Amino acid sequence: TFIEDEGRRRLFWMIYVLDRYATIATAFEFAVDDKEIDRKLPCKDELWARNQPVETRWFRPANRHFEYHADNPENLGSFAYYIEILGILTQIHRFLKKPVDIGALGDVEQWQQEYRQLDSRLSGWKYDLPSQYGNMLRLHIPGAAEHVNCIWIMMHITYHTTVIRLHSSAAYPSTKSPIFTPSFNASQRCRTAVEDICTINTHVRTHNLLSNLGPPFAFSLWVAARLLLVHGSTIDHLVNPAIHALVETLRDMGSYWEVADRYATLLSRVLAEYDDSERHSREPPSSVKILADMRRCAYDLDFLISRQPRVGGAITPRAGRTPAPNEL
Repeated sequence: TFIEDEGRRRLFWMIYVLDRYATIATAFEFAVDDKEIDRKLPCKDELWARNQPVETRWFRPANRHFEYHADNPENLGSFAYYIEILGILTQIHRFLKKPVDIGALGDVEQWQQEYRQLDSRLSGWKYDLPSQYGNMLRLHIPGAAEHVNCIWIMMHITYHTTVIRLHSSAAYPSTKSPIFTPSFNASQRCRTAVEDICTINTHVRTHNLLSNLGPPFAFSLWVAARLLLVHGSTIDHLVNPAIHALVETLRDMGSYWEVADRYATLLSRVLAEYDDSERHSREPPSSVKILADMRRCAYDLDFLISRQPRVGGAITPRAGRTPAPNEL
């Protein structure tokens, strides 16, 4: 029956979701390769619940050519769009893993071209969303917010996380060169995305939805809080106090999910060390410099910072390839 087929399809897509977050947070390879996926997107929840057979479009990775013509956007819901934005996040994750010699013009031009292509695809995805899914103002409209469910929240917060992941590499490069300098526009895009994540976080807490959300939500809060800390410590030299609400939410989520507590602990430590250095007019601690390396994933940062002496001392080296000084 359709309801059984759709159930199996949704099971596959949930495995896809888990694989994406497990990989993006740890920098391992994806277990499910987009190029091997030949499956349609899930339909709206209400159509599935009614056992109403409908057609949906196929999942379309950017590096595959499709001749399927059926689209049927009226049959798609938040879950389908959530999967699509995760597909774009997957491409960005792979893009950020590629080493780039920022002293070589050819490398930089190639990087910038791919960066613009990903930005265009990300913006196009957002532009094409139907209004009932793409308009975040629903969070502020009386009555409309009641129809905002957890998967809608995850779709939006993942979009903003994807914006940060892409543009933070251009806004806060760990190394610079005459032909590769920080982008102010990318920094603004990141900060706007963080503001939207903070808005979503407030909505979740106000409507007591936190217990219904898991590690993927915590990951987005971590990405936003890290951006605030990096921007505040390296650019403004004043950390936006909005970070405290994000850390508090992560700490509360730690009651259910250990990874959220790890994020909160890591952020709290770096924030405390930075505040201490500011009070005593010292150089920013090395933990801030480690956190500011936007190439590093959460697993790397946890490993490096947790093994670093809190006062002085060297960082314990980590096995594995470290980007060269001239690589982004």
